[in-house]
Amino acid sequence: MASLRETPMPESQPVPLPKEKSMVTAISLRGLSTQEAEARLLTYGLNQLPEEKRRSPLVRFVLKFRGVIPGILEITMLLQLALGKITGALVILVMLIVNAVVGFFYERKAYNSLAALQQQLRVDARVLRDDSWKLIPAQQLVPGDIMRLRAGDIIPADARVISGHIAVDQAALTGESHLIERDAGDITYAASNVRRGEAIVEIEATGTNTSYSQTAKLIQSAKSTDHGDAFVQRIVMYLMGLTLVLVAAVSVNAAVLHLPFTDTLLFILALLIAAIPVSLPVTFTLGTAIGARTLAQRGVLATRLNAIKEVAGMDVLCSDKTGTITKNELAVVATHAYNGFSRSKLLRLAALASDEATHDPIDLAIRDAAEATKPHYNKAQRLEFTPFDPATKRTEALIDRSDEAKKQIHVIKGSPHIISDLVEQDVDLGQTAEQFAANGDRCVAVAAAKVGKPLKMAGLLALQDPPREDSAAVIRRLQALGVRVIMITGDGRGNGAQASRIRLV
Repeated sequence: MASLRETPMPESQPVPLPKEKSMVTAISLRGLSTQEAEARLLTYGLNQLPEEKRRSPLVRFVLKFRGVIPGILEITMLLQLALGKITGALVILVMLIVNAVVGFFYERKAYNSLAALQQQLRVDARVLRDDSWKLIPAQQLVPGDIMRLRAGDIIPADARVISGHIAVDQAALTGESHLIERDAGDITYAASNVRRGEAIVEIEATGTNTSYSQTAKLIQSAKSTDHGDAFVQRIVMYLMGLTLVLVAAVSVNAAVLHLPFTDTLLFILALLIAAIPVSLPVTFTLGTAIGARTLAQRGVLATRLNAIKEVAGMDVLCSDKTGTITKNELAVVATHAYNGFSRSKLLRLAALASDEATHDPIDLAIRDAAEATKPHYNKAQRLEFTPFDPATKRTEALIDRSDEAKKQIHVIKGSPHIISDLVEQDVDLGQTAEQFAANGDRCVAVAAAKVGKPLKMAGLLALQDPPREDSAAVIRRLQALGVRVIMITGDGRGNGAQASRIRLV
């Protein structure tokens, strides 16, 4: 499947089968015919989330005259007309139009920017149609399509694995970036990322029938309160309450003094107009528009001006951990070497036993850590490599050292309990592994030995999704503004506790 592209492509084009050795078992499938696919597309619809019904520009502009803020201006304008103050009514009418125009054009600009971004990030899928592999827009996928997935792909629809093995990241669905292994017969979900492996899958659900679509519907159904309008409304109600007390006092005074009714009514209307802060609504709109512009300059797109006012009224922020407080990428945070291996040698051996072409977050983190340390085995050549196998749960590499020793080294990498069963029991991993686990770290063991010699434990690596560099500063700023920050995570207690230990003071 699925690669991101920024330039339009033809609707479909044949894709030759790869010549390199494939990890997918050869199977005899013909896929759907073009006619079958077109018929199913009419039945199931396009493979995309339902777009929010977009009103015409005229309707959206007229709707800007609805709501608490425009209503205040409209009432004030009517009172001005009742008093015969045409100039005052015209001034308020101008305020109404300015308020509507500013909000309309800023939201329209944000919508157009978002639409352009979505168009650039369209996804393509490799499908088997008419006995040949073709690259088509993911929106044209239908149930029954046979699709090929590789490392780096974004899965565009719910599908069942037919052949092969992949490891997927379901952070878009669950918020957690732990890899989920998927073998033949397992379901993969739309919006997941393929981090490792290759597979052929059959599409089972598209569009609004996918699991991701159900999540999106829940988000769209959530209703929010416009705190800005509510704030203005409270101010107006307080002022109106005070004004009504004054009106009552004026009415009693006029009755006692037998003042003319017409003069008294005009005075009461003048009090009511004075109680309405006509400049406040426009000030709010201009303020949020300036805020939207500032956010846009910092790379944040606000599609609704009201969203800025809603954030301004926030007093509790519930934040996801993975990808929000943390980077959503693993990093080596600790090592423990054994049998005379140094930290740099341990990392280098682990890197040599990692797949250079994979998107596996563990292998990426190990290679990054190895590149940042003192080079060891920098002239070594990898003669053989066995990728991660879900059956053995380890990777293996045969290394040829082009140094003074000129010996071949056998390196294996995997989970501690798997590797410890394959090496001489010369070290006790228990305490260190338990310490790493208590911190919420993922633990990887590395063993190595010259070919023909028993494997020896080289060491353990602790990997963790570290906090973003700006997380502590942002949380401090929020707390200074009186916002209570709550972290929500589906990880274990150790992971959550470790992520919360960012320096806030």
